[in-house]
Amino acid sequence: MASKAKPSAKKSVPTTKTKHAAKRAKASAKKTAKAPPGKATTARAKKTTKTPASKSPKTRTQRTRAQKPRARKAALKVSQTVSPKGSQTTSKTERTTPSPRAKSRQATKQPQIFVSIASYRDQFLHFTIESVLKQATYPERLTFGLCWQADDTEQLDQYLHDPRFRIRKYPYYASLGYGWARAEIQKLYAGEEYHLLIDSHTYLAKGWDENLIAQLESKPGEKPLLTTSSPPFTFDNDGNVVIPWQGTEHDGVPLMKCARIQPAGWVDIQMSNERKSTKHQTTGLVCCNFVFTHGAWIREVPEDPAMINAGHESALSVRTFTHGYDIYLPDEIQIWHLDYNNYPNGERNKVWEAKSDSWQSEGTEIMLRRLQALFYNRGDRASLGRYGLGRSRTVADWAEITGLDLSD
Repeated sequence: MASKAKPSAKKSVPTTKTKHAAKRAKASAKKTAKAPPGKATTARAKKTTKTPASKSPKTRTQRTRAQKPRARKAALKVSQTVSPKGSQTTSKTERTTPSPRAKSRQATKQPQIFVSIASYRDQFLHFTIESVLKQATYPERLTFGLCWQADDTEQLDQYLHDPRFRIRKYPYYASLGYGWARAEIQKLYAGEEYHLLIDSHTYLAKGWDENLIAQLESKPGEKPLLTTSSPPFTFDNDGNVVIPWQGTEHDGVPLMKCARIQPAGWVDIQMSNERKSTKHQTTGLVCCNFVFTHGAWIREVPEDPAMINAGHESALSVRTFTHGYDIYLPDEIQIWHLDYNNYPNGERNKVWEAKSDSWQSEGTEIMLRRLQALFYNRGDRASLGRYGLGRSRTVADWAEITGLDLSD
C-alpha cells in the first residue's frame, strides 16, 4: 500500500461571506476617520456604543449641541469674550432678537425738544418753567437750557438736580446782554431734534409740544421755522391766567412789521395789527419771544454774542433767511407773552441798568458796525465770522420779502 502523504499547511481561501465582512469593516473605518469626534457613524455603531462607566450621560443640551449644530446656530449666536486679564476666553450666548424690555425702550424713544430761556432778574421765570412742564403732553421729552442772570433773592432749587435742566447761572451784574445770554444757552444744546426759544415770562397752551411739532412738520421746505410776536397774557386778581385778546378783533396770529431806525440804520421789529390770512404764510422776520424749529438751527445760525440789545432780532432774521430757512407764521397760537404791566410799576429789569454808560455806548457801537456789515455791506463782512450771512439767498431777497428799502 502506498503510504499516505502528510497533509500540507493549507492557505485559507476567502469566501464570499468573509469578503463582504472585510468590505464593511473597511468602509466603517473610513467613515470613522472622517466623522467629527463623538459622533456615531452608523446605525449599528449607535446601537453598540456604550457610555463609559466613568462618564455621566450627556444632557439634552449636550446632545443638541452635538447633533443639531445648524438649528442651534439659527437660534443663537456664539460670541467670544476675553476675560479681564486677557488670559482666557469664554463662550456666551446672545439672543438675536431684542428682549421685551429693549423693545419697550425703543418704542418710547421719541424726539426731544430743547427749551431755551434767558432770564434776567425775572420774577416770572419759575412760572414760565412750570407752564412749559405742566402744559406739555410729554414733559419727560423736554430738556432746558437756562442762562440764569440772577440776584440773591432768586432760587431754582427744585430744578438744580433734575437731569432735564442745564443751567448757567451768573450774577446779574455780570450779564453782557441779549445776544450773549442766548449764545451761552446754545452751548448747552446737545443735539435735540427740536428747539423752542421763548422769554422768561411766557405762558403755553395745553399740549403745545405735540401741536408745534405737527405744525412744523406740515410746512413745505427742508428748513421750516415758526415764529411770530406772541400776543399778550395777564393775570386776574386771583392769579389766574387771562388771554385778553381771545375772542376779540385782535385774536389770531399776528403779522410782524419792521422799520429802519435812522441815522444808525438798524432794523426794529414790532407786532403788526394785521393777522395771518393764509395757511402757509411766510415772513422774513424772526421774533425771539417765540421760535420753534429743528435743533440744527442753533448750530447753523448761532446767536451773535456781540448783539447786546433787541437789535439782535433783525440780525438773526436776515441770517436765518439767507441760510435757506423758510420762516412761517404759526397756524395757531401756542405761546403768549406777559403784558409788562404785570411787573412792578410796569417795568421789568433791564441789563443796561446795572452797566456803565461807557459799556452801553461801546457795546452799541460794536453792534451797529456788525449790523451795517450785514444789511449794507459796509466794512468787512468777513469779520463777522460764524455770525455772518448764509449763501442760499441774498440780503436783497430778504429786503424784498420784508418790504425794506436798504438803499442809502
